Order: sequence, then structure tokens, then C-alpha cells
Amino acid sequence: MGRMGTPRVSVVESGGRPAVTDLHALTLRVDAALAADDAVVVTTAAPALAELAYWLDLTVRSPKPVVVTCGATGVRDAVVLAASGATTGFGTVAVLHGEISTAREVTRPARGCHGGYGVVGTVGDGRVRVHRAPARAASWTCPGWATPFDVASVPAPALPRVEIVHGYVDAAMATVAGLVAAGAGGIVVAGDPSGAQLSAVHDGSARGVLFAGPGLLDTEDLHPHKARLLLLLSLGLARDRVQAARWFTEHASPTFADRPAERISPFELPA
Repeated sequence: MGRMGTPRVSVVESGGRPAVTDLHALTLRVDAALAADDAVVVTTAAPALAELAYWLDLTVRSPKPVVVTCGATGVRDAVVLAASGATTGFGTVAVLHGEISTAREVTRPARGCHGGYGVVGTVGDGRVRVHRAPARAASWTCPGWATPFDVASVPAPALPRVEIVHGYVDAAMATVAGLVAAGAGGIVVAGDPSGAQLSAVHDGSARGVLFAGPGLLDTEDLHPHKARLLLLLSLGLARDRVQAARWFTEHASPTFADRPAERISPFELPA
């Protein structure tokens, strides 16, 4: 807290089109800021917002509020939200056009940003209204709240290359085989793979590549860009492919049912 009990909120700027090395460094900056301050607001360009928010949601170790936004109005609302402490334990959230959205669900359509069904509240005119919470908020006071993706334990260059390939009718085997040959450690298949692609998936799996998508490691409704980040972190920090696959499955679509009963009831939103 600052003077007279005023919450201390850091504002961290991020580049418009960050690479994984930039995201890795950003997590360390946010964690360092949260060690001293009560909350962090991260500003970025709209095209990078959804992936950046999800990366921070997976990697930041502190349950203190982290809010990602873009634009001048967004920054003002994000600071109000962060200072309120209303999203403590939620993980990273995004503020766009007055809507508070979870990092997992927030997207950026062609025009503007929108959280869709991931909206958990609103902020505007200096007021914060939170109507619901993501599943991880149920256990924010427990030691196991943070994900296993502690990027401070691994240098950015050691993280594997993970790619995305689109599945469609008659898609060529080379769309997958080429990425395997190029050294990809994991591949997310967006859409149903063709027969030729499935053949390449089987060959790639035998060579140690981990695949996620329909009929593979289930991505649920997770956007392919975000599934790529989750697969990258799972592969980069797990001790083996079995653990990586388990981590991916556990975090692709977290639910309250995944939490031990004693962590769910009684359920209280952070004050």
C-alpha cells in the first residue's frame, strides 16, 4: 500500500507484437513489480492483447491483480480495476470497452476487442462491478493456486518451438510433416485433420512431437493461438511428454469440478 492506504499499482508497457522471448521477460517484470506493489496494469497493442493476457495468466506467480488493456480509456479503467483488488485470485484479466474478461476467453475480432462469454464484470465511471469469477479464484488462498509454469526456472531460448497447422479436407501431409522436420516440439491442429495429416501426426508422435487438437490432446474451446502457448509451456517445463500432456489437459479448460471440494465451499469472491 502507498501512503494513507492507497493501493500501489504499477503500469508496465509491452511491445505491440511480442515474441516468446519478450513474453518470458514480461512475466519476470510483472512478478518483480507485484513483489513490491499491490497490482499491475500491462498495456499493449490490440493485436497482441489476447495472447499476451493468456501467457501472463499461465505464468505469473502472484494472485495479486494483473490487468491487461489497450488504449487510453482502457488504461484508466484498468487502473481503477487493479486498485480495487476485485480480481485478486482471478489470474490475469483484460479490460476492453468497459468489460472485464478472463484471459482465457478474451478475443480480438476484426473490429475492436470483445470478451464474449468470458466477461466477468464491468468497470466505468470509477466503479467496478464483478458478477462472476473464473474457476481458479476458488483456490486463490491455497498453495496450489499458481500453475506449474514458472518461467523463472527456464531460460527463454530453452523453450520449445510450437506451431499451428490448420486441418481441412484434403490437407497435405506436408503441412504437418514439414513442421516436424523443421524441429517443432509440439503442433496444435486447428480444425479436424485430414487423413494425410493424421498419418503425419502418427509419424511425428513417434519422433517425440506432442500434438493437440481434435482427436488428439483436447483443446476444448481454447483458441489455437492460446493452445499453442499452453502446449509450449507444458513441453518447456514438464519433466517428460507424459507430464506435459497432463498439464495441457488440466489447464486447457479449468473448471470448478477440478478443484478439491474444500477449496470450493464456502466460496467467497475476493473483497
